[in-house]
Amino acid sequence: MGEGSGGVLLDVIRTAAGGSVSVAASGAAADGITCLAVAASQWPKGLLAARTEGARLDWIGGTDVEGGVELAAYLFTPRDVVLLLTRIDDGDVAPSAVQVYPGASWHQREIAEMFGLGFADGPTERLLLPETIVGFPLRRNYPLPARLAKPWPGAAGQESRRRRARIPGVHPEWATPPEVAP
Repeated sequence: MGEGSGGVLLDVIRTAAGGSVSVAASGAAADGITCLAVAASQWPKGLLAARTEGARLDWIGGTDVEGGVELAAYLFTPRDVVLLLTRIDDGDVAPSAVQVYPGASWHQREIAEMFGLGFADGPTERLLLPETIVGFPLRRNYPLPARLAKPWPGAAGQESRRRRARIPGVHPEWATPPEVAP
């Protein structure tokens, strides 16, 4: 597979999305895969243009960023690979990719469940987590209950140090590090 410049696929997406496309700064560092950032309103147009060019959707994922979620779609043809990025602000609804790529339904359900991001015209049933889980586990503000319930194993031997280490994965507002028994 020809990873690198994005070639024809890059040009097709740029044309379809108009002036709202930029090659993301992280594109050079993403293992040679071209990263295109598009406005959320242009996300479906970029996906449709890629599909028209024969691109397949391999994966859609999300990343918790300050004030929202960044979506990434990994699109490929036999000669080109492009990572199509868009940012959805907290409280906004993301455009659905299901009309362009029906297989995107599973990915959107996972993102909705793990990040709390809604999709327009997308399925809403839970996919991975039981109904008893409240919140969105892949958001940075989600407390990790197991880290609060058990003493942190890394705390052993901390009594001789001047500063106490923070428990990884626990936000300072959730709890203070457990006391180490002498």
